[in-house]
Order: sequence, then structure tokens, then C-alpha cells
Amino acid sequence: MVFIGLGFVYVVHDWHYILQYSGCIALFHGLWCENTESEKEMATVFVTQENPRVNIIGAAQWGDLEPLTNPFDQIQINPGRIVSQIRTKLRRITEDDWLLAMGDPAIIGVAFAIAAERNHGRVNVLKWDRMEKAYYPVTIQLRGGGIENLKPDEEIRR
Repeated sequence: MVFIGLGFVYVVHDWHYILQYSGCIALFHGLWCENTESEKEMATVFVTQENPRVNIIGAAQWGDLEPLTNPFDQIQINPGRIVSQIRTKLRRITEDDWLLAMGDPAIIGVAFAIAAERNHGRVNVLKWDRMEKAYYPVTIQLRGGGIENLKPDEEIRR
């Protein structure tokens, strides 16, 4: 079965319930589909550990914000669960996505290692500049490239 909506084509493999929300298909009762759109999706900013007291809305210009862990996660209590949770959430990371490092340094390290593993050694990081009060992008290539795309401040903060 093929479902067409908002200019996108979805191949639906079971047709129990289809709900369209903001251009997305919500799947219910075993329904699954494949998005066959050719357009590129918006990047994702993976936040290593969310903190409700810190305003990170400025990072939203780089993509949709998605926390990897909650504010109360402690890696020393159950490291296996935290690593598995981060690995699951980063399974769809692409070269266009970003990592926003905040929270527990051990969780930041795990998230960075998994992101590098999934992206062939390349990790895009959003770095906070306290003086300018803005994020700027840094691309790190762990397999032979070093740090890429460092530009003068004027080019980054247009």
C-alpha cells in the first residue's frame, strides 16, 4: 500500500491506523512504513545530558534538539543502561548532526565515542562561546584529519 501526503510518498506495510502529524506518520498497532522522500531532513542536535536550568534554545538553529539522557542519570550507578540508551539514540546520527556536550563528563565521553564510532571517526560539536554568548560549530575528525572547518568568528556568526 502506498500513502501520499504533504508531497511525500510513504510505503505502508500494514494499514491499521495512519495518523499524519506535522508531515510525519505516526505508527500504531504494528504499522510501519518507509519514508521514500528524497529531500534531506533537518539535522539533529544531540544534547548529552539535559539540564532544565540551562537555556540551550540557541542551539536549535543547528537542528532539532534531542536529549540523550535525563538530568538525573548517573553513569556510575548503571553504566550498562546509560551506554545502551545513548547507543540506541545515536543509531541514526549522520554527518550533518551535532553533539552538544553538557552534563556529566563521563556521559559526554561515552556520547562522543559512540558518535565517532557511528560516523567513521567524524563528530560535529557545538561549542559555547561565553564571551559572544553563541554556539559555533567544530568538526573533529579522529581518523587522521584533526579539527576541520575552523573559520574566523565573522564567518561563523553571520
